Amino acid sequence: MKKTPPTDPFQSIAAVDLASVSGGRLIPNKGPDAIVVQGIETLAKTIGETGQALAANTQAQSQQSTQLMQQLMEKRRAGG
Repeated sequence: MKKTPPTDPFQSIAAVDLASVSGGRLIPNKGPDAIVVQGIETLAKTIGETGQALAANTQAQSQQSTQLMQQLMEKRRAGG
């Protein structure tokens, strides 16, 4: 069964034809919005910087803990 498009653009569409329709208008995809891309880039940069700062802080705390343990061990050896 071949369906021909209506010649009048404002002609009603039959209910039988509409019964199988799902969805709406097709809007061409123009890609992501530039503001969204910029926001994602800023977020990624911030996350990277935060991760680096956290790693540096964790390493500094680890070094301090190691130094403290070494000092305590030296005091025990000297005193005991």
